[in-house]
Amino acid sequence: MGRFANLALRFLVVGSLTLGGTGCGSLLQDRCDAVCECENCGDREREACEVEVEGDFEVADIYECTEQLEAYFECNLQEFSCEDGRYSDDLERCDREFDDYEACRRNTSARDRGPYGNPTPE
Repeated sequence: MGRFANLALRFLVVGSLTLGGTGCGSLLQDRCDAVCECENCGDREREACEVEVEGDFEVADIYECTEQLEAYFECNLQEFSCEDGRYSDDLERCDREFDDYEACRRNTSARDRGPYGNPTPE
């Protein structure tokens, strides 16, 4: 097996194990399909997309906000634009889903802000 094939196989195995734990397998593929169809990705750009989306899901999983991130990605799969070979999420039509995700991340932060870290006094 060639070096590239070996690396690709390792990436697929690790990626499928990672995705199996978060429940985001097809959504990752769908998101990167949309980006790469628009931007005519090569193998390297496709891999970068998958790594970025996996990272997004890992952060969402840490904050227990995977459901909100999935809603945001699903919205953008229906509402994105592709102009002149540039993929763009529709931040206006999917604003509510994005705000829900950001609110979830802020509200479930495990970090103790302490007495001086709370920006709004209670």
